[in-house]
Amino acid sequence: MTRLVLVTLTMLVLVADPALGATHADRSTSTVHRVSGGGSRTVYAGDITSSALGRGTVRQTVVLGQGLKVSGSYVLRYAGGTIHGTVTAQARLGSKGISFSGTSRVTGGTGRFRGASGTARYSGTASLTGFSVAVAAAPSGGGGTGAVTLNWSPPQNNTDGTTITDLASYKILYGRDAGNLDQSKSIPMSTNSATIDNLATGTTWFFAIVSVNTAGTESTPSNVASAAI
Repeated sequence: MTRLVLVTLTMLVLVADPALGATHADRSTSTVHRVSGGGSRTVYAGDITSSALGRGTVRQTVVLGQGLKVSGSYVLRYAGGTIHGTVTAQARLGSKGISFSGTSRVTGGTGRFRGASGTARYSGTASLTGFSVAVAAAPSGGGGTGAVTLNWSPPQNNTDGTTITDLASYKILYGRDAGNLDQSKSIPMSTNSATIDNLATGTTWFFAIVSVNTAGTESTPSNVASAAI
């Protein structure tokens, strides 16, 4: 279930507080982990280090849309106040996970950052090691439909690094758009493979897997695999 996102913000912030100066350039780097949600809408939180403001914390909500378009919002908390903003980015799938790049816009702040504004380049990666899925087309089911067989390596650790002891099942997410896996199928934890059938032919299908613990909490998805049917 481990998934860390490294986010780099290169930001020009306009600050109302005269003690901070009218403008400053800021390069910030954060490492975050999922705290709630999953799939198309996820909330992350973690630590952030700013070249101008020092160490703080960040909480961001990320929405993954069709075509792997990323949008969301964030709150940066430093000594003396908070900075708020929004992000838009394009995500890309790679063999080792997801990378994304786009723009961050500062929309305001509190305390010593009241009136903050500006823009930033926004980029990062999502590490998906330890939980991956592979897919291969299976023989056609006839009647204009096909099937795929998925194999995956199960997750070993929770997001806090502890060993998973309460895994209950898996859920396969699939669809015709990598950013909109709108169908699902539950799989018992006793197996690491499954076949999905009755898939329309003549198109590419995309697949990912989440693990589910005994409390019903879902992990973030595995990598997204694809197969042409």
